[in-house]
Amino acid sequence: MLIIPKEFSDQISAYAPLFARKVFNHVKVLLMAGTPVSSLLVVGRRTVCSTLRAMGLSQEKQFHKYHRVLSKAKWSPYQGACILLGLLMDQLVPANEPLVFGLDETLER
Repeated sequence: MLIIPKEFSDQISAYAPLFARKVFNHVKVLLMAGTPVSSLLVVGRRTVCSTLRAMGLSQEKQFHKYHRVLSKAKWSPYQGACILLGLLMDQLVPANEPLVFGLDETLER
């Protein structure tokens, strides 16, 4: 069982509603592997396999289930992006302050 450091537990648990409980256990491993140290170790092809190796799970018997998170599990990347935006806003935008967006109306051809 993966023990999530306190610093990441709130952020990672925000994604729980997107996945079934069993699938989310695999998602947590992949999200934890997204930390800067393991991201540096995972470059090139076969990133899921490399991620699991970086997490010390090279002997995992159910390796294929981690691949299914990305290929077969039903989840919405749009909803995941909304959760990520909310987390970023909570951390970066001071309370009761307006959020300012810069827009460029130039059309690229």
